[in-house]
Amino acid sequence: MNTRSFIAATLIALCIPMTAAEAPKRFYQKGTSLYVYAIDGLNLREKPDASSDKIITIAYGEKVVVEALTQNTYRSSNIDGYWVQVNCRDKKGYLFDGFLCALPAPDRAGDGGTIEYAQRKLGKRGEPKAGKNGSTIQGYNYDVEISSEKSEISYELILTVKNIRMSEAFLLGRALAISQDWWFTEKDEFPAADRQYKETYKSTKGEISYDLLVETTVEKSAGALSAVNIRKDCDGYLRLLSLKQKGDSVVITFTVVD
Repeated sequence: MNTRSFIAATLIALCIPMTAAEAPKRFYQKGTSLYVYAIDGLNLREKPDASSDKIITIAYGEKVVVEALTQNTYRSSNIDGYWVQVNCRDKKGYLFDGFLCALPAPDRAGDGGTIEYAQRKLGKRGEPKAGKNGSTIQGYNYDVEISSEKSEISYELILTVKNIRMSEAFLLGRALAISQDWWFTEKDEFPAADRQYKETYKSTKGEISYDLLVETTVEKSAGALSAVNIRKDCDGYLRLLSLKQKGDSVVITFTVVD
């Protein structure tokens, strides 16, 4: 089975019901625009059920508009969510919202970096303000703030996004990391538990491969997911994607150590 078939099968086969208590908070409502973050797209279904007839396939990055919320909860690829009725290309149907995000999706070929993505896809909001250690914080539309810090051996980029779920933040972070060749691929799944494993990453910018030791850690507070860390180590060279819940915001931090 090729990679595309595997991912498509995973999105369908791993969709299992869950209780309402396990389902994450929803920040969208009727009329909200959402964007598809599933690499191979999502199938728009006639009913809120993975076995329901397909209407069309909606591509990665395509926009849908929420028509109605449902209470049909599912889990796919470690992501909890709901089926939601949407309109796309003048067709109405149902999508699993675990692979939808409120922010426009980064281009798969790269936007030239996170700041460039924010400038092109989100748009600046207001003037920069002072941050920690002499850094500046720039606001963007979609309730996003971005700052960065740099030393002789490391670079840290911090995005604070309001009204977003942890799974959405992961999908956004993964997409940005992929576009910048930061050792992430579409095979990286939302972590469900602490885990350590090895993998080989082939750079998209030449015939360079990296043997990586990957560690994932998850933290919970009052039974809800509060932090996720994905650390990729290649002989001391590091890439770290960290997500931390802060009220109705998620702080996404990229750390690069070379």
